[in-house]
Amino acid sequence: MYIGIIICVSLVYIVRCQNPCVDKSSCKCTFKDGSVVDLSSLGNTDLTPRFKDVLSPDGNFYSFNPCYGFNERPGCTDAAICLTTSDHRTHVLYAQANDGSFQNDEVSKKLVLYYFNSDAGIPAIVDLVCDEKVQVPIFRTNGVLQTGLSMSLTSKYACVTSYKMTGSVIGISAGTVLCIIFFSLLLAYLIGGMVFMRYRKNARGLEIVPHVTLWKSIPGLIKDGVLFSVCRPFRSTSYQKI
Repeated sequence: MYIGIIICVSLVYIVRCQNPCVDKSSCKCTFKDGSVVDLSSLGNTDLTPRFKDVLSPDGNFYSFNPCYGFNERPGCTDAAICLTTSDHRTHVLYAQANDGSFQNDEVSKKLVLYYFNSDAGIPAIVDLVCDEKVQVPIFRTNGVLQTGLSMSLTSKYACVTSYKMTGSVIGISAGTVLCIIFFSLLLAYLIGGMVFMRYRKNARGLEIVPHVTLWKSIPGLIKDGVLFSVCRPFRSTSYQKI
């Protein structure tokens, strides 16, 4: 019973401690606790790209402007990403400004800006690299890879920022508060239990740990549960007659 309670409580608090992005666009990602990633300061608003004709290893040039669309050469209108071939003769609209959204990359587990244009056929993924020391944003492109067009944007604006009110940060979610309470109670249980076992029960060594017998039995119970779950489908369901 105690093991079940501990596992259930742990799972609840692990889920509560997660802070997913709930309001996503091509410009801003807002989290449940009020914190944000806002790229609006990085984009030009005069219909020109902030990053123009950046050379990639595949020989092509890419222009990119966060948040706001730009116009560049015939064929690139209201663009977020525009591709120019190595001979500068062909210009391709790779993604429009409203094609993007913030996503959690399944491989890197990082927040990325994801663009998909059905005409281009493959996505463009901009890795957002947080660096508070970078005053001038750095934009790089690795060209088209197996996962799509690979890019990276390093900036202080790629960092998660908490809202502030009257000089105090209010970006602490209810889940974070519950996590703090949970681990504080766990620490109090361990310290208080060890003090009690040491000075009231005169325990020594591992016996000073409260409910040490329970904690020692957990690995064996986990093993039994795994073996039961794995081996159960292969057990025979027939019985001998008595």
